[in-house]
Amino acid sequence: MFIDNKENRKLVSRWIVGIFTACIIIYLGAGHMNTIGKAFLWLFNLLFPLFLGSIFALVLNVPMQFIEKKLFSRNKGKRLQKIRRPFAVLLSLLLILGIVIGIAFLIIPELMNAIGVIIATINDGMDQLAIMNKRLDWSTIPYGEQLSKIEINWAQIKLQLQQWLITISNSVI
Repeated sequence: MFIDNKENRKLVSRWIVGIFTACIIIYLGAGHMNTIGKAFLWLFNLLFPLFLGSIFALVLNVPMQFIEKKLFSRNKGKRLQKIRRPFAVLLSLLLILGIVIGIAFLIIPELMNAIGVIIATINDGMDQLAIMNKRLDWSTIPYGEQLSKIEINWAQIKLQLQQWLITISNSVI
């Protein structure tokens, strides 16, 4: 016998069955990729609100606990204890909203500057391509005579590219 020990035989047989099962699953999965993709998308859409709520709760919990401990630790009034949690949630929401708005006011102008730099760089590149196209000696390039007959309207391409970049930049912002 190839394997003497009974435990080793069980282990090898489990490996063989596992590999065989994995191969069948991969084969069937490759054949039904569209259905599997739809199932994962359905599961993602089902669990996304729970995931988003968990992230939101974790982010909101950190300042809320700090506010509850520091702001209401000394007051033992019954009425004050009842409003402690809602007030801490409200202050946490306002704090996080303020942080998000502050970051947005810092990032959006820099993003606009970066988009302006990209547009200016592309405009310069298009101008350089037009100049290079005029200066190039087409006769030294294979099939240069045929390529020299192609007329390229660099100004029109530049205008269309600018319009496309403006559209994309508006959607990004």
